[in-house]
Amino acid sequence: MSTNTYIEGIKANVERNSSEDLSILWAEDTNIQKWNNLDSSEIQLLVEETIELLAIAIDKNLLVGLPFNYLNGINNSLNNFNSQFQSVKGLQQNQLRNQHHNPLNQINSVNSSIRNSGLYSLIKLSPDIPETDKLIQQQLVNINARKEELDKLTTQVRTLLSPAVADRLSTAFSKRKEHIFWQKISWLALVIISIGTAIYYTSDVTNTITELINPVEKSGKVDDSTTIGIIWILRLLILFPIYYVVFFAIKQYSKERKLEEVYAHKSAIAETLPSYPELLTEKSVGDQITSEAASVIFSPAEKETEKKERGKNYKIEDIKELIDVATKVSKTIE
Repeated sequence: MSTNTYIEGIKANVERNSSEDLSILWAEDTNIQKWNNLDSSEIQLLVEETIELLAIAIDKNLLVGLPFNYLNGINNSLNNFNSQFQSVKGLQQNQLRNQHHNPLNQINSVNSSIRNSGLYSLIKLSPDIPETDKLIQQQLVNINARKEELDKLTTQVRTLLSPAVADRLSTAFSKRKEHIFWQKISWLALVIISIGTAIYYTSDVTNTITELINPVEKSGKVDDSTTIGIIWILRLLILFPIYYVVFFAIKQYSKERKLEEVYAHKSAIAETLPSYPELLTEKSVGDQITSEAASVIFSPAEKETEKKERGKNYKIEDIKELIDVATKVSKTIE
């Protein structure tokens, strides 16, 4: 008889016993002789635990690993239990003496086989083996997927380390830097023109407003403080568009200058990137520097400019530079 036949027999017996009312085996009555001097609660625990352990073993497919002698013993004991229980289950409690001892002996034999074979430890003391195996398989799939992504990234980095690719990247960044340089010059020219225009019109508008208000002052209808207030309000209203253009041009000039620096930095890194692993004897350090250099190359230029805008000193330097330009322009106009 094959082990599968034993397993199928055990499954059939467990299903049958699970549907039976086994309470007669732990009934209490003055005429009932105690089995092995155990209380009814202890007998109930033995019977229910044995059936439950077998049900769990079947559900988790743990019977497959048991030796055939244990499977044979468990199956025979269950068969004997079923045949002996048939003569007991129809009795009333007051009719029961020791007829239930034989079926309980068979249940006890099954329980002993479960414990001696190690099946009890697998069920009670070990983790959920099928579920754990399923989780392990899922993690292995995820690890393999990550490994494929890592291999692709490694290939891309090695391709990036090629001198030809690095040269093309450096050339592309240099062209972009040159284009931004001429944009920066355009904005610088607009800054100079707008500052000169603002200085000129500031003086001209002030004189014009003053001349318009002088007749009112001479008539004695407006005092000096009111005159000054009116002059400033009119100056702000008239000159606001001009000064807006000035500050907008300054902001754009500053932005273009920072972009030029970023692309110059990217070009320099791309040009020297193939040399990093060769210059460093420790491979891990070289890989780390190469990875950081690659992140600088492929990070958007806007992010680099945002980092610089969060700095503390660059705005002061820009303002000083533009103040110098404005001073030279104002001297030229005077």
